[in-house]
Amino acid sequence: MATGPKFCSKCGVALDPSWKTFCGACGNPIPAAPARRAPAAAVAAAPPPPPAPAPVAPPVAPPVAPAPPIMQPQPYAGYAPVAPAGGNNLPAILVLIGGLVVVALILVIGFVAVSGSGPHGTNEKGSLSVDPSTFSCSANATVTLTVRLPASLNGDDRVTTKLDGAPWGNTRISSQFDKQPDGTWLHLYPSILNTCQGPNGKMADGQHTLQVLDQLDHVVAEGTFTTTP
Repeated sequence: MATGPKFCSKCGVALDPSWKTFCGACGNPIPAAPARRAPAAAVAAAPPPPPAPAPVAPPVAPPVAPAPPIMQPQPYAGYAPVAPAGGNNLPAILVLIGGLVVVALILVIGFVAVSGSGPHGTNEKGSLSVDPSTFSCSANATVTLTVRLPASLNGDDRVTTKLDGAPWGNTRISSQFDKQPDGTWLHLYPSILNTCQGPNGKMADGQHTLQVLDQLDHVVAEGTFTTTP
């Protein structure tokens, strides 16, 4: 940058630029020009911030296998998988219905076998006797009725008594009969026959037939007696 003329500090003459050391007018030493100061170094730029550390992915836990179900569904024995939609499902449906019918039959048969429900009868025959076999309706005699039923009948079975074909009572076997060591059922004690009163009123004189029938109307015991005036 250019500056104005310099003057001698002694004589005041303007210094010629060619005068390096002494004033050409008075010989006064020219002071050396101060060393030009180098411009201040530019402020060092602040170092750039260190690069941000690369993001570190968090540790990934190993995959955990899902817990097994408590119970695995098992296919039903009588069930056949149904074909996908759009296919022919008729065979599978028929198999399923057939399996359900079989199960229902098994349950019904088992229930009947366990409970013993349903009519029960027998082709075996017991015995029936009236003692005395002939008696007078006016004599007030003691008439004993003895009935023995076959062992093939159960105590819960019911039997019906008929006199000359007319129903004359229905009872459970175990309530009127005693089971014997051989499995048969015995009824033995005085009866009301001595009154000569039957299911239809007073019995006529003559022979009468007394029957015991099981739940299938099989005659399981039968006998006759005769009444007189």
